[in-house]
Amino acid sequence: MLTSGMIYYESMNKLTCILLCAVIVTACERPPPQNARGYMGSESCQQCHADIYQKWRQSHHFAAMQEATPDTVLGNFDNQIFVYNGIKSEFYRRKEGYFVRTDGDDGELAEFQVHYTFGVYPLQQYLIVQDGGRYQALSIAWDSRRRKDGGQRWFHLYPDDKITHHSALHWTRHAQNWNTNCAECHSTGVEKNYDVKSHSYRTTWTDINVGCEACHGPGQQHIQWAQGDGYRTPHKGLLPQMTAQKQLADEPSRCATCHSLRMAWGWETDVAFDAQNELQPIAPPHYFADGQIHEEVYVYGSFLQSAMHSAGVKCSDCHDPHTAQVKETNNALCVQCHDADAYATARHHHHNLNSAGAVCVSCHSPARTYMQIDDRRDHQFSVPRPDLSATLETPSACAQCHDRQQWVVENFKRWYPQRAAQGHYAVPLHRIRTAGATSSTIAAVRHFITQPHTNPIIRSSLLSVLPVNWSSVTPDLISAVQSDSAWSRIGAMRQLGLHTQYLPLFIALLRDDNITVRLMASKYLALLSDEQQQQLSNEDRTLWDTAMADFVSLHRQHSDSVRANLTLGEFYVWRKDLFQAEETYKQALRIERHTLTALLNLADVYRQQKREKEGLSLLNEAITIFPHAGSAHYALALWYVRAGQARKALGKLRRATQLQPEEPQYALVYAVALFDHGRHNQAIEVLATALKRHRYNLNLLHTAINYLEHLRLYDSALKYVDDLRQATPLRAQIDGIENRIRYKMSAERFQ
Repeated sequence: MLTSGMIYYESMNKLTCILLCAVIVTACERPPPQNARGYMGSESCQQCHADIYQKWRQSHHFAAMQEATPDTVLGNFDNQIFVYNGIKSEFYRRKEGYFVRTDGDDGELAEFQVHYTFGVYPLQQYLIVQDGGRYQALSIAWDSRRRKDGGQRWFHLYPDDKITHHSALHWTRHAQNWNTNCAECHSTGVEKNYDVKSHSYRTTWTDINVGCEACHGPGQQHIQWAQGDGYRTPHKGLLPQMTAQKQLADEPSRCATCHSLRMAWGWETDVAFDAQNELQPIAPPHYFADGQIHEEVYVYGSFLQSAMHSAGVKCSDCHDPHTAQVKETNNALCVQCHDADAYATARHHHHNLNSAGAVCVSCHSPARTYMQIDDRRDHQFSVPRPDLSATLETPSACAQCHDRQQWVVENFKRWYPQRAAQGHYAVPLHRIRTAGATSSTIAAVRHFITQPHTNPIIRSSLLSVLPVNWSSVTPDLISAVQSDSAWSRIGAMRQLGLHTQYLPLFIALLRDDNITVRLMASKYLALLSDEQQQQLSNEDRTLWDTAMADFVSLHRQHSDSVRANLTLGEFYVWRKDLFQAEETYKQALRIERHTLTALLNLADVYRQQKREKEGLSLLNEAITIFPHAGSAHYALALWYVRAGQARKALGKLRRATQLQPEEPQYALVYAVALFDHGRHNQAIEVLATALKRHRYNLNLLHTAINYLEHLRLYDSALKYVDDLRQATPLRAQIDGIENRIRYKMSAERFQ
């Protein structure tokens, strides 16, 4: 099945595994082949490019989306029954087409006609018409693999989740809507045409599938050139000119338009990827600590990390761009560039030559399964590090075949001693994200940041964990904001952006060529204080006003996207425009009521407007919908604190801490609340538990030391002082804390 880039929003991790979309349109709205933007349709290419056209017709690109006919429908609709979560769905045919009887948006069984097929292999989904021009992807899919491989059956994409019509992942909900999440990548010449007032679509396309012009751009001028008559146009009328050397070098970013997890701000064929797309950063939960794929990220973010990308390898070096298949099988693909005598031997891989372990991609491009049966290979092309997998909580390629972890590690160290002794950026990165920063981990991170061979996108991740309050690393961040690398600028801004004293540095970035840099700078500059705004020159003020208007306009063009509305709502909160923030969060909830962040953020807007009862209603709704979300319980706890209902607040804080132990702030606030109410021992226990997970968290450490000192438990306090010494470079301050505690210990002994 064809992979797809998608416009992403608030992390619903399972969502990225299902939105394998294609664009469609109602029969009455189908446009003619040519449109105002110069799209002519793939049929217009056939006469001159017959061989390529026939290759394309055999590809997954061609089959990304098709009308539901006997030639395209692979699923068994011969009165088949599939039962999921107590719902009996029936698949059958009538003379007018293909139908399914299943639960609708009200939970009641109803008949729905299948209008379009959705993908082809290893699974095929089906699209159903809903009111308001919405086309929805049914979550019951057809396994199109061979029967001997487990295929030729109906299956549900969420077999263990018991999805009901109340769930955000139900097939009738926004998560399965193709207009927003799939259209621009799975069809050609798409016009989404979303109307905010009616909350409806009139989406059109020029090719129902991924056609020639999806990659080559509108073909009108090229056809005019081909027809002659003295028509003059540069590059034979093609944008981009895919045969020019520069364009070939840019080819991966051309493919990235769809094969990436990103927010698209533009859709011009001849505009660079970075100039109109915001790529998802290489960070959890979408990636593991070492950059391996976790959620579905659609290849490009992985490929950017690879040494092959750095060396100039292009997508078409391995994949035929017209069949969308790899050019060679097994190791023949890799030895196009890599020396077979050096790498395709047992001396290198230490496996039997006829085994899976002798195949390059088994170790260097392991697969991860999405949508239950769809294996996608990791394009990071990394060297396996089974010796680090347990520490980093990352997948080990070796574990695909070997279940004896210790045996694997021992042999890895014996076979590859130099590799095993080599440091890895993921080790300090993971430690900081999980336990907190220490002098040694920060030193390791800075080492990798300064190494010339460190991948730029990885350097961005490393910059994004540097602690701003460490004076020794602040110059690194300031320097990175002014770096030639867009990835460095992005990583540094993520750290400095919430610290308003550094915001003036961002003014210059409003002119940046990279759209992610410009938009990020625009958003953070919304936090400028009145005093800082008064210090802006007239030129900078005009630039800032223009940038903010662009920021709003670009997000408004995605008014049907939950993620875009969440980002815009936060921007308005930072601007102290609570009216617009309220309206924007309401729009996010109109799109999908089951959006936790929108519920909590709107409740907080009501708090700022002193509309506490309305906020309480939203918080209770959030907990009803998301009973296992620690953030919902935490937000309600704070409401109870403001209302003076301490008992209820403590209960919700306890629940938040239990549900999300990875969030140190919940444990900290819970401990403070316990201590303030005289429950000192419980407070110390909560802090001790949290510090086992977040050993070097400064706030937890300072609080634990202060409370233990207050309770005269000096020996215990001093143990945490040792951790505090590692967690901050402020030696004099830590020495002062230790001396104060030891003085008190000494004084009590002489009393």
